[in-house]
Amino acid sequence: MGTSPGKCGTKKGNSMKLITGLVLFAALLAPVCSAQTHTTFYGDGGGGFSRGLGFNMQDFAFDGGLNFYHDKYFGEGEVGWDNADLTFLQAGTTLRAHGLFMYQAKEHWRFGGGLHYSTVIGQPSDQISKYWPVAAATYERGRFRINNEYLFSFGNYLMTGPLADMRVRIGKGFYYRERFGLFFYHDRGLVASPLFRGGEADFGIMYVFHERPEVQ
Repeated sequence: MGTSPGKCGTKKGNSMKLITGLVLFAALLAPVCSAQTHTTFYGDGGGGFSRGLGFNMQDFAFDGGLNFYHDKYFGEGEVGWDNADLTFLQAGTTLRAHGLFMYQAKEHWRFGGGLHYSTVIGQPSDQISKYWPVAAATYERGRFRINNEYLFSFGNYLMTGPLADMRVRIGKGFYYRERFGLFFYHDRGLVASPLFRGGEADFGIMYVFHERPEVQ
């Protein structure tokens, strides 16, 4: 699910470097930990709709990532791609990534934060910042998990809002996934403009490799 517009052109190489770095960082955490670490890999696909952020139509999305669990620590790295105008590699195609690190403070709750990145391919004139510090709280119990995030505005342009990511196990390795976002922003980098509101919702099926015994 895309959470922001962004530049293209000469900075596309930097986008890929950041995404690669987030994934490698999460992947390297697993071997650093002891044998108690459990790592899961997942992929999903689905569709939904977008309103605002320059779009008002259906979209489809694909994601891949990993989770690691070590004692009370949890980490996640994910890379995703979606399109809000149902065409490939044109205006509306969003490339995104996030990395999270969390601590289990209560039986079913984890708290922490991380970094979110997003850029829209095919809109080089868009100046809205592509990086968001994230505060997160995750509730997980049995086959159900919901990750609640808040993306804080960073840089010269305002864009901020909550994001929720819910998944429910429906069979061996398979999960139903829903993601919802509500965003407030200054339109197209015009700081003096009024505050606009946009939203997204995506629905899909996820497959998790090497599931944890706790959710089976």
